[in-house]
Amino acid sequence: MSDIASNDYISQINRNGSGLNIPQIVGAIVDADIDPIKNPVVARQEKVETAISGLAQLKQSSELTKTNISKMKGTASFYSTTSSDVNQLISSVTNQALVKPGTSKITDISQLAQAMSFSVPAPGSTTAHYTAANAGIASAYSLTIKVGGTYTDNADGTADVFDSSAATTTTLNLNSGESIASVAQKLDAITGLNARVSMIETGKYKIIITGETGVSNGFEISTGPATGANPASISTAAQVANNGSLNIDGSLSAGAAGADPNGISETRTVAANAPLTLGGTLATLNPVADPDGVSTSRAGLKANAPLSLGGTLATLNPVADSDGISVSRSPAANGSVNTDGILAATTIRSAVDEGISRRNGTVNPAGKVYLADNSDLILDGGSASSGSVTLVDPQRVAFHTYSDASGASFTIFGTNAGGTTIQETVTGGSGGQTVTSLNEFQTITRIKLNGSYGDPKTVKVSLVEKKGVTNSSPQKVTIASGGNDSGIQYRIIGTKADGGSLTELVTGATAGGTATSSYEFKTITSITAVGTPAGTVTAGVEAKGTITNAVPQKVTISSGGNDSGIFFDVVGTNADGSARTERVAGASAGQTATSFYEFKTITSITAVGTPAGTVTAGVEAKGTINNAVPQKVTISSGGNDAGIFFDVVGTNADGSARTERMTGATAGGTVTTEGDFLTVTSITAVGTPAGTVIAGVAAKSIVTNAAARKVTITSGADDRGITFKVVGTNASNVTITETVTGANGGMATSVNEFKTITSITAVGDPAGTVSAGISGGNTDSRVFDVWNNTDAPATLRTFDQAAKDLKFKLDGLDVDRASNTVTDVIPGISFEVKAAGGAGAEIKTALSKTDVQKTVEGFVDELNAYKADLRALSFTDTSGAGEHGDLFGDDYVKSRLRALADFMLKPINGYGSPDTTRTAGGVENAALDANPVYLAQLGFKTETNGTITFDQRAFDSTFTNSPDRFAALIEDRATSSEPDITVIWSSASTMPAGVYDFTHENDHGRNSILGDGSGDEYSFYVGKAATNPHNEHFLRYGPENGTYTYSKPDNTFGGGNFYSGFSLRTSNATISNDREQIISLGKSFTTLFAEFHDDILNNTYEHRRQVETYQDKADELAKRLSVIELRSNALAQSYNSQFQAMESNVTGFNSTGDMLTNYVAQWNKS
Repeated sequence: MSDIASNDYISQINRNGSGLNIPQIVGAIVDADIDPIKNPVVARQEKVETAISGLAQLKQSSELTKTNISKMKGTASFYSTTSSDVNQLISSVTNQALVKPGTSKITDISQLAQAMSFSVPAPGSTTAHYTAANAGIASAYSLTIKVGGTYTDNADGTADVFDSSAATTTTLNLNSGESIASVAQKLDAITGLNARVSMIETGKYKIIITGETGVSNGFEISTGPATGANPASISTAAQVANNGSLNIDGSLSAGAAGADPNGISETRTVAANAPLTLGGTLATLNPVADPDGVSTSRAGLKANAPLSLGGTLATLNPVADSDGISVSRSPAANGSVNTDGILAATTIRSAVDEGISRRNGTVNPAGKVYLADNSDLILDGGSASSGSVTLVDPQRVAFHTYSDASGASFTIFGTNAGGTTIQETVTGGSGGQTVTSLNEFQTITRIKLNGSYGDPKTVKVSLVEKKGVTNSSPQKVTIASGGNDSGIQYRIIGTKADGGSLTELVTGATAGGTATSSYEFKTITSITAVGTPAGTVTAGVEAKGTITNAVPQKVTISSGGNDSGIFFDVVGTNADGSARTERVAGASAGQTATSFYEFKTITSITAVGTPAGTVTAGVEAKGTINNAVPQKVTISSGGNDAGIFFDVVGTNADGSARTERMTGATAGGTVTTEGDFLTVTSITAVGTPAGTVIAGVAAKSIVTNAAARKVTITSGADDRGITFKVVGTNASNVTITETVTGANGGMATSVNEFKTITSITAVGDPAGTVSAGISGGNTDSRVFDVWNNTDAPATLRTFDQAAKDLKFKLDGLDVDRASNTVTDVIPGISFEVKAAGGAGAEIKTALSKTDVQKTVEGFVDELNAYKADLRALSFTDTSGAGEHGDLFGDDYVKSRLRALADFMLKPINGYGSPDTTRTAGGVENAALDANPVYLAQLGFKTETNGTITFDQRAFDSTFTNSPDRFAALIEDRATSSEPDITVIWSSASTMPAGVYDFTHENDHGRNSILGDGSGDEYSFYVGKAATNPHNEHFLRYGPENGTYTYSKPDNTFGGGNFYSGFSLRTSNATISNDREQIISLGKSFTTLFAEFHDDILNNTYEHRRQVETYQDKADELAKRLSVIELRSNALAQSYNSQFQAMESNVTGFNSTGDMLTNYVAQWNKS
């Protein structure tokens, strides 16, 4: 039996199916069916989106053109003016609209305008000058000041006169000892006066007072008479120690306070560097002890945590602020609670422009920068290194895109302040907008663009300014949770009271609750969630008590448990305001520990260790010394204290702080302070006293004058390098203090007058003996007076400068002005006269061809720039590359070009002449302007390609023959040919621009036309005299404040049209019948372009309608794409079902093949 041949087809059948790539085949078939339908829709969608962008560019371009052309209206300069002698005077154009070409001659300049000038102390005063810029005046003054008068300086024997009939009078009261700087400020505040303190020589100062220029701007200052002299002695000559007080032992001195050797502190042994207890006969317990005045009893203090300053002495300063650190927001998992509350005012880190990534992208063939879709940004900013960013403090990230990126996003990868890996996706902004991350990043390892956006596809990535919180004193941080955050923590980073770094993990609160830190933070730089917050989170500070003692006091700390093994750190300030920190050993149970030092303020008390029970802080009773008059302090030592010091703290006689360090006495001896103390708040041993110590006061004398007098200080050697502080009261019993610079072997005198002298203290080390006395009376009470005396005949002092007017001739006419800058004699021109005498100068004013041409060329450039934008937007690429403009084929942009072309051809009315061919009156019966201005006449030429060029020939012709026509470019016009008529024409007026003949009529007005019984028959009609019919009458109303108004606001007034916003005004009540005038109403090219822009080029309604039309198209195309996508999915599903059936059949064939193969094999074997 022969073998049956194997079936090759069967053997090739894949026993696991057909072996074909079914998904690939199905995808290709579906694409072949769908792409011809889908691709045109996608293309149209892209074109619509491009058109919407193009419309935005079109709007921006037109608005920029309008803005630039409008600016030229205010900046263009057509006229120029020159002076023939700039050393004599200079001129300038101040109002282009008023300028008339021509020449004016300024001659016979006999004098310049100048201001009256007067200095204090006045010439002839005993005091020729003040010795310091802030020196005090001698006594109280009541000044009468008159500004705006004229002086007449008559010959000797005749009283000088100040004509104050037009002057303004001011009364000025000055206090004794008031600084000359303050006096000058008060004088300078008076209208018409300028005053300042000037140094005329080194160490010599005067108050310089000037008025305004002009002879009628003089001023007068008058004061009262002087008093007599009464010299006396205060202090006899003696050697004074460095910074020591003079002994008040002169003939006028009298005992004011006796000695009291233990009046400040009774005999007591004092610890090393500790204060003496102020408890002598002079001391009072003020304030008294307060055992819980600093901190109320509190249990459960954590190790090294602060006591809350909340006792009876504490004030909530600062108070609680629940959202002071961070306003309410929902942070991301492990995200930042940004420090942006009202307390966040400290800049931790500044914003860094392009700090993370500079403008990313490459340049495509069209020259535009773009980012590849879904690409990573290059981390190459100023804060980046080796492709990543590590910041000193965590900061937020800002993205600035230059086109609309709202459809894309950026993902930031990095870590937060706690080192936790975080990432955040930030949606892009619209074109030119900056968007920022919510989280702060400590490190940034990658930033990825998700999606795509339009050209220029570039982004700048920067660091946002980082704000932190600096509390006025350390405060606990509160974190309020909107959701249940009890399962997560918040990491707070900042500093302690001493500036050391501090980090605390705070467990979150339940929903609606608030968690509070255990520690107090002086600064907070970041708060970061460790976990995912359940809702909003708000961070703030807890109310914090602060203690400010009336006087420095020791701090007491009472322990409920045994705290002898731990310490308490007390932080605050000494009596002199310097920082003070003391570590106090805790007391045993039920006992109280007391600080060695006295604290003026207490800002924190912190347990160093864990307290065993409750802890309460307070203050120890403290004595204070208030002397009736300043007295020297005495310190008596029972042992030898010559090797240590004592610091005495209190106040001087004037209330200013005083601290003096004294060397201790030998055993049984007494040392005395150099200075006098009005109060004593603390005496502290600097070192360990050898025995007992007693503090008291020395006897003290003062001087009381019969009348207030100046103090003299006589130095036996050169004391110019030091000063002397004189303390006492003035004539009004007000305490005053003056610092007097020492003399060189001579006498120095105070500026102020003293009724009493309580102390004189050297500020420095006197070179020799010093004595003090009083000078004569106030001989300088007339230092402000411009009069030498007030008796008849009154005579003036010598002024530093008298007031004068500018005097000159204008074209032969005598003119005087109060100022050297003259603005009102040549219309539109201002000139400043620089020098008197000489031949004078000519001021020539002319139209500047260069300036006018520059203006025309500027308009041409702006219009071309706009047209170029329009052409670019409507550009059709014929090369086949498809680089069309964003609005190619859109008739809307083409209509802008056509409208602009039509606008450039329209006449500009109001700058020519009236229509002489009119046969009837009325606005509608005449050409608006018989000779209007056309842009082509001014040098604007439209080329065949649509661009506008400057036409030099046309420009030159118009400038030569009719130069005034260029005013139509920038000057709006509403004028009358009659000088007594004013034209009112608003921009919204219904009266059209043009040049009109107007004629006055005396027998046809309101009375006959309206029948209102007014009796007024005056009116103007449009047209020349006797023009008929003249049915449009502008009727007279008024007078109101002397002014008549001719108007026609309603069409019932004399028939014809009505013209709101237009009227004629005059103060002439008797205008003659048939009096004619020419009215010119013109809107300049700049004004017309602005209106054309708003009405046509950039009409808001039309532009919005175009955008909405494209947006509707975009929405419709999006819907069509959705339908196509559904069809694509259905086709794919259908084809997949068919192929699955085929696969089943193939599998069946495989089974049949196996069976046949077995049959053949069996056959062959048999």
